[in-house]
Amino acid sequence: MMFKLFQTGLLILSIMGFSGCTYSPKSLKDNYNDLQTEVSNELKESVDLSPRQEAQIDRYAKAVMLWHRHNKLPEYAYIFAKLSGIVKQDNPSVAALQSYLDKMEGFPHLYQATHLTAKLANVAQTLSDKQVLQLERYLNTVSKEEALSIKTHPLQAEIRDGISTTFKFLGLKLSPEQMAILKQDISKFHDIRMVENTADKEGYNRLIGLLMQRNQPQFIARFTQVLKQMEMARLTGDAGALQQKNRRTHARLLKHLILSMNSEQKEQLSRQLLSISQTLSELANE
Repeated sequence: MMFKLFQTGLLILSIMGFSGCTYSPKSLKDNYNDLQTEVSNELKESVDLSPRQEAQIDRYAKAVMLWHRHNKLPEYAYIFAKLSGIVKQDNPSVAALQSYLDKMEGFPHLYQATHLTAKLANVAQTLSDKQVLQLERYLNTVSKEEALSIKTHPLQAEIRDGISTTFKFLGLKLSPEQMAILKQDISKFHDIRMVENTADKEGYNRLIGLLMQRNQPQFIARFTQVLKQMEMARLTGDAGALQQKNRRTHARLLKHLILSMNSEQKEQLSRQLLSISQTLSELANE
């Protein structure tokens, strides 16, 4: 989706296309190295761009992923190393788990490269009215499709499948008893997906409104701010309170699963998380 890169779940793993396979350092490196193409394609897919505009997008993707490699991967490596230690503890802290999960929210954090977002704003300024309207239609379709998906996919099943896939990727198969724990804790999540979808749509509308004024002064600064707000959108009021409760529930769920693990499972999980940390560090230095 143009200008709103990626949505995340539990971990960096979930957006790297690892469904149905098991972690290895090579698979992580290969998928990370493919992200430059993913970023570029994500930005191109919703609008028919000219060859010159596509070339500008490709240059942006290359620059932002180089920035990401050297500035963000060391942070992620640190987080996974800390998680590796936490899972071996007898009584892991919910606050610590939530803290590290919160740090991963918004991955891949490309909006933090504000000096490069300005380059993307320069591309946005070259869009024609026809291209802006095309983007608007695309974003409206995305919003409607997401609303339909929410109605047809229960939240509990979505969370269960996501967590099961993540542990499978890490080489761990949850036992029937652990699946029962998962089922019990999942029931405590509040379904605020429609509210989040509405907030996303409002962000899309702000973006389109801004693009209609792309020749106005301060456009680049405003464009950078709007993108940051879209990537880091936080709900307010009652929905915001439920969003915070879901984050705590997520951390408690992980704690309960960790506590239910035998020594072999804990060792496997800790070893895999540490390997991911080491692989990310290697990528950062390539």
